[in-house]
Amino acid sequence: MICVEQRNLIAESVVARKRSRRPTPGPELALVEKFLTSNCLPSPAAHQELTVFIEPWVESGYPDLVAVYWDRTKVERWPQARLKLTKSDLRLAHYLYVVQPTCIVDLTEIFGKSVTKSLQRLMDAELLLAQSGTVALRPFEDIFAIERLVAIEAKVTNWKEGLCQAVQNTWFASESYLLLPKVPNNQGLIERARELGIGLLELNSHFDCGSTFARKETFPQSHGCWYFNEWLAIAEPS
Repeated sequence: MICVEQRNLIAESVVARKRSRRPTPGPELALVEKFLTSNCLPSPAAHQELTVFIEPWVESGYPDLVAVYWDRTKVERWPQARLKLTKSDLRLAHYLYVVQPTCIVDLTEIFGKSVTKSLQRLMDAELLLAQSGTVALRPFEDIFAIERLVAIEAKVTNWKEGLCQAVQNTWFASESYLLLPKVPNNQGLIERARELGIGLLELNSHFDCGSTFARKETFPQSHGCWYFNEWLAIAEPS
């Protein structure tokens, strides 16, 4: 039986597929769907919302499931212009997050003249502050709504391949997990997952009772985090 909360969760994931491919039928998708209907994901905190993306596009591929915990009050304040931001704009936003503040002249030398269009879109979206030829991001806590970004890679048999894919997901996720029908009694798997900072999950077990917990990364550690942040405005129910 699917509880109301879980049914809503699955409905949100369908909306979120505006930035996903059509899920690939097979044992991994079946495992993901069973995991969702088993209500194994942690519940969001009182101030949080939870949106699930099934096979969203990122530059490293299509992770099976990404759970995003975020603050709705921030997204509600975002202007419509944020929907017009491009991938290049978000890469620039992350660059400014790392090196800010930066002179526009320096940005033009690094990214070329086309950077001025990206800067204008970021200004229209109220992500930037500009003064005397210098630009900087607005306070991060005002423009970034995500508080937890969990990637889950599902594998029915080949756990070594699953670990590799879960490691790939660490470039954008604050936590990355490998989901198996049952975690085998294999010390090599457990030790390797711990070395890589990958958590292990099995079907019908609560998320917080995994064999190995994922290392929690600070974020945004890449522009990939910003993709999910901006998709929240698209995925948000009207």
